[in-house]
Amino acid sequence: MFSRASVSRFFLNVLFFIFALMLLSFICRLVFIADTGFLNGAVGARAESGDVFRALFGGARYDGRIIAPAAVFYGFLYFALSKWRRRAAALTVFASVCGFALIFLSVCDSAYYEIYGDTFNSIILGLIYDDREAIFKTGLSGDYNIIFRSLLVVISTGFFAFMFYKALKRLAAVRIEGTVPAFVLSASALYCTALLTASTWDFKGGSLDYLVTPPKNAVLRKATPGALRDIFVVYSNYKSLKGGSFENYVRGGG
Repeated sequence: MFSRASVSRFFLNVLFFIFALMLLSFICRLVFIADTGFLNGAVGARAESGDVFRALFGGARYDGRIIAPAAVFYGFLYFALSKWRRRAAALTVFASVCGFALIFLSVCDSAYYEIYGDTFNSIILGLIYDDREAIFKTGLSGDYNIIFRSLLVVISTGFFAFMFYKALKRLAAVRIEGTVPAFVLSASALYCTALLTASTWDFKGGSLDYLVTPPKNAVLRKATPGALRDIFVVYSNYKSLKGGSFENYVRGGG
């Protein structure tokens, strides 16, 4: 059987994983709003501070439905690799993959908005029918800073992985003594996971679209759900078509 200390340490690690990804998601959305919305003037001069808060807070709720299942799998890996001396490295790899996905999609969403004036929509599927070689050459031409954005993704992911690994090493050295600290850790981790998972059950139904108070500003409203949610909606809308071709859907037909 597992000791109370090992169980508490498990919950401590899961809680840290949730915190790390939630923080990364928050930073990605904040950078997207600052870059696309304010620096490039998409938000406009009438943006309210309350709208920015609603975009960040509502976005965190959308992010939770993605992070919750990842946290469950992270916990599974933590126990499954309990006998392996390189467990911290393996957990860091998994966290880095999650972090890379968040950073990559956020950067791509920013570039997509710069090109099309919108977050991910059905146009993204049109890349299958467009001249991909021409798209690649345009990206490398410097008009959309593709090389810089690619380096940003790599460097940001590397920094996240480095900090995550360092933090895991520090967590391993933390001594958890007493019933109260162990209970607080366990309750906190369970509460956070349950809170995030609560919105995951209705992922397909999109219940958060009705529960989250959307910002009044159009750009901030589009930035709230996040890139992964936008891609999921586009894919779901395409799959829901019966008898309609993929190409017709991209062009706006049925």
